[in-house]
Amino acid sequence: MTDTPLKNRMHKKFKILKKWSKQEETDAFRLIHRDIPEYPFSIDLYGPCAVIHIGAVEGLDSDEKIERQLSEIRLGLSELGIKEKDIYLKERFRQKGDSQYQRLDHVSKLMEVKEGQALLQVNLSDFLDTGLFLDHRPLRKKMFKESNGKKVLNLFCYTASVSVQAVLGGAKTSLSVDMSNTYLEWASRNYALNGVSTSKHALLRADALDYMVNDKEKFDIIFLDPPSFSNSKKMQDSFDIQDDHIGLIAAAYDKLAPKGTLYFSTNKKKFKFDQELLETMEVKETTHLTIPKDFSGPLPHKSYVITRS
Repeated sequence: MTDTPLKNRMHKKFKILKKWSKQEETDAFRLIHRDIPEYPFSIDLYGPCAVIHIGAVEGLDSDEKIERQLSEIRLGLSELGIKEKDIYLKERFRQKGDSQYQRLDHVSKLMEVKEGQALLQVNLSDFLDTGLFLDHRPLRKKMFKESNGKKVLNLFCYTASVSVQAVLGGAKTSLSVDMSNTYLEWASRNYALNGVSTSKHALLRADALDYMVNDKEKFDIIFLDPPSFSNSKKMQDSFDIQDDHIGLIAAAYDKLAPKGTLYFSTNKKKFKFDQELLETMEVKETTHLTIPKDFSGPLPHKSYVITRS
């Protein structure tokens, strides 16, 4: 197969990002982030392995064209030293409810990736997502830098990678909340990998909003990264971040200690912050500061910092 625009792009970016990733102290990064519109793919590298994501695109190209492009990608990855057995393919359709968190397989290709001082477990085979949102790397780094001596709350904690960085950064105490036993067990494994004790850094299975409404404890730092949409059976009502962010953020704001900071992030592309909420709180959009170099292109998330004076 002759060189193609995507293969050339893969080789060029690999040389740049491989060197950059060493400076970032990580061995997990995004190689291709929908760089070329004709190719509906993103490619993530985890050490010697690769995960190819086929994007959720309306009117996706024919199966034959997709297969031809996949062959091109696989050849390009092999030229970068990645073996066929270490390549994993994920098809991203428009998700409903918590289907993006459902198990796809039981192969359990588990490995540990490095991020700063942390070791974090990823599963490359069994779920649509691997257990680590690579685009949140700058936010995790920020939590590491700012958590020393602080009480930290991580809502919708997923596998608690944010909490791990906060603890390694010196957090006094932390609480990580999620409704999924699967992900809380995964969080426990991340804690064990990093020597984190749950005596001061607890994991709680609960609905985040119910917890905030019914608990009175205050925190210095809160990390809030809810799903864009969910109609999980574990929730009483369906959740949509655009419609429901006002009550969610207000509840989180009420749990901030004086001079506390709330970090809010969402991957909903067309998200708009409620204007009245903007006027009643000290809100600063920080998206441009939290997009890493390997995600240049379509914005993977929007982020905001809300402070309590």
